Amino acid sequence: MPESLKELVELVIGFLMLISGWMLSFLIVLEILPKNFILTLLAYALSLMGLALALHGFTGILILRIKRGKKG
Repeated sequence: MPESLKELVELVIGFLMLISGWMLSFLIVLEILPKNFILTLLAYALSLMGLALALHGFTGILILRIKRGKKG
């Protein structure tokens, strides 16, 4: 499965970015972290980029599996 390693790495990194954005938002809501525009923007950007990266990795894995299924 070396050809899908890139997609798997994208999926994992995207998932970690998504979770960290959610955790940052959660800490801001619980007022553990101060309400700051920069932190809020960072949480939003992490969530959005993580979702996009994870979806890109997931669709890449699906495309590779579909291509592999047509060959066999």
